[in-house]
Amino acid sequence: MSKFDQLREEVSARTKIEKEYWDSLQKVVKEFGPGFRDYLGLENNEIHDGSGHKTAIVKIGRNKDGMFEMCAPWAHDKDGKKLTFVLYLFLPDKESMEVQMTSWTKITVSKPSFDEDAINISTGDMYQPVLCRQENGKLNLTPFYDELFLELVQKISIESL
Repeated sequence: MSKFDQLREEVSARTKIEKEYWDSLQKVVKEFGPGFRDYLGLENNEIHDGSGHKTAIVKIGRNKDGMFEMCAPWAHDKDGKKLTFVLYLFLPDKESMEVQMTSWTKITVSKPSFDEDAINISTGDMYQPVLCRQENGKLNLTPFYDELFLELVQKISIESL
């Protein structure tokens, strides 16, 4: 085998590993919205905005030029070996299903070097990422959802004013 063919094989191996890496993180983003809705116990993901139009309570996307936009999992921002996305919530009060408050949280996902079947996931306000592992062939994000929920409660709390 020529030296050039060796280089081509190395490039092919690297390309395959990189694709698998990013595919695994993009899968987390793709499944995040439905998983978080289930965690919250939402039966319906619809809410009415101030104009009476229906919109989703839980949205996943990115900030582009200072504006939130929904996008495909592969279009989220990459930073080194990290993938970031934005969780955007439209929240009602207990009296109606009209938007009373919006909240957005930037979330970062990466893979730890020591466990291929796990991910590190965090928000910008967390001191350290939450390690989430595979259970029964599926990634369990509940430990992160628990931390995220506490963060959201703290953001909404009257004491945060």
